[in-house]
Amino acid sequence: MASSGRDPPPPRLLSIPKEGERILAPTRRPDGTLRKPVRIRAGYVPQDEVAPYQPKGAIAALEKEKKMVSEETQILRTEEVATADSTAQREESLDIVTEQISRMSVFAKPEAPSSSADPAEALKPECSGLDLDKKIRAVKKKIRLAEAQLVDNQQSMKPEHMEKMRKVEGWREELKLLEDRKASSVS
Repeated sequence: MASSGRDPPPPRLLSIPKEGERILAPTRRPDGTLRKPVRIRAGYVPQDEVAPYQPKGAIAALEKEKKMVSEETQILRTEEVATADSTAQREESLDIVTEQISRMSVFAKPEAPSSSADPAEALKPECSGLDLDKKIRAVKKKIRLAEAQLVDNQQSMKPEHMEKMRKVEGWREELKLLEDRKASSVS
């Protein structure tokens, strides 16, 4: 059949890229065949170059941190100027303080060696009821384990076992203090 001049042109195997598009040339596989050409559309940003998502809270925290750093640098600059003026005054005040300390005499009681769980720790006012319960349970467990160990080794009492017995006595005192404290806090 004869083709008339009005027939559409034959389809192209490779179309012309649109504005902003690029086409990467085909690459060769190890077996010698060619891969398809790669078309990169206009405005495409590769995944590696995309900035990771950050929530608004994280961005706000970073900005706040930057502001704090800039404020700190300004404060340091003003302090440097002030410190140059007041170094002489500081030296004088330091001399006065050292003289006062040298005049003072400190009387302190020597501390007795304490066990790992100090009874003074149990008397701290910031301990809550739950903390007291935990400490009581822990001390009871220490006593229970130590007594079980001592019952097993009753025949051969070594110096370590004697030391353990002294610790058990200290733990019992601590337990009594803790229980008294708990009773007073409940009432």
